[in-house]
Amino acid sequence: MKRAMRGLCWMACALVLAWAPSHAMASSPGKQAVSPSADWPLWNAFVDGFILDEGRVVDWSERSRTVSEGQAYAMFFSLVANDRKTFDRLYEWTQKNLSGGRFTQQLPAWLWGYQEDGPANPQVLDPNSASDADLWLAYNLIEAGRLWNVPRYT
Repeated sequence: MKRAMRGLCWMACALVLAWAPSHAMASSPGKQAVSPSADWPLWNAFVDGFILDEGRVVDWSERSRTVSEGQAYAMFFSLVANDRKTFDRLYEWTQKNLSGGRFTQQLPAWLWGYQEDGPANPQVLDPNSASDADLWLAYNLIEAGRLWNVPRYT
């Protein structure tokens, strides 16, 4: 697991370093936020390679599992890319599958996927939360609410 998470962290750092110096997202009211996702090929490649249509970030190296940290980091980068469509998909999937449909009452489970000897349907494998993912999710929701003026996020 540590190796997979380390890989996600390196991918996240590479995405920021490759994109951030030449782009900035408008953050003050009245400014038009740019839509850089079309200009950010690494983000588009990450979305195409790791985020399913329903909004699940898949770790293909570990039995197609999903971890809350991966969901939270992807939500952060969708904010950076001003990619609200992807952010919404990630938000909905995370809330439905990792928090039992209720962020306000249940922290997201950190591990979701297929049991080795269990049924073929994916499910929460460890209901414990991961504090780093919880903090990133909270930050992402606060910023998304502010940047996109969506009160349900906050």
